[in-house]
Amino acid sequence: MPEQRTLLFQTLTSLHAGTGQPRGALKNPLLRESDTRWPVVSASTVKGALRKQMRDALYSQYEASDDWKNQANSDPQLLEVFGTQAETSPTALTFGPARILAFPLRSAHGIWGLITCPSALAQFAQSISQPLPELPQPEKTQVFCDSESPFLIEKKVVILEDIELGFQGAWPEGIQWLQAQLPAESELQSTLSNRLMLVSDTCFNLLVQSKTELFDFHTQPKENKQAQPVEFLPAETLLYTLITSEPAPLQTLLSQCPEYIHLGAYQSLGKGLCAVIPLSKEKTDHV
Repeated sequence: MPEQRTLLFQTLTSLHAGTGQPRGALKNPLLRESDTRWPVVSASTVKGALRKQMRDALYSQYEASDDWKNQANSDPQLLEVFGTQAETSPTALTFGPARILAFPLRSAHGIWGLITCPSALAQFAQSISQPLPELPQPEKTQVFCDSESPFLIEKKVVILEDIELGFQGAWPEGIQWLQAQLPAESELQSTLSNRLMLVSDTCFNLLVQSKTELFDFHTQPKENKQAQPVEFLPAETLLYTLITSEPAPLQTLLSQCPEYIHLGAYQSLGKGLCAVIPLSKEKTDHV
């Protein structure tokens, strides 16, 4: 019977996984979900990055070969998990896109914080097949966070980017539920306690669409340069992907799952570095 596991990705550097098509004045926008317009990393990008990482880990086994990459690409274990590069044979694993769970923002007090919203949490809960506890429902300009949060100003407001949000109280049930999905030793445990805030769907939608990062890359000489703005997800974004497979190949992948991975483009410039955090089996099986 197929099993499902979820991987969390914590971006350590800004990440660009784009469409390849311009959107208005933006030459290189991020790929976005068609319904929510939230940034997303395609399933093929996730699969390709994991495949490359697993192949590169075979270097010591094939380094004596004149073309070790070609030899490693034909490794039986790699083929069992991912199929061929040209996808002429079926793959044992089915990958989902990497969807957004939490988004980082600059704060007027506390440097930076993470926001999520009821819809993002509901989507995540559905993915891992875990019931979501009853959550507060923030209105448009409201925020829920710990009463000792470093982002609170005079225990009344939180200012994220240029938006002022009224403090409505804590939401311990939501924080504890998210922490329960993580390995106990994960450094994200404290990040969620200290930095995660719950905002309304409307506020979250506005911020994840308007507060991404833009970098200009110039393709012309300096005297005649043309800006090529590229849209990036900021560092500290939390994403997750669902993987479905028969038990044996899934276990093969998880046993060799890297601690870090590069997703998206501009890797030679240090972009797209992510920490990888597998959720435990007990927390992702369907019931």
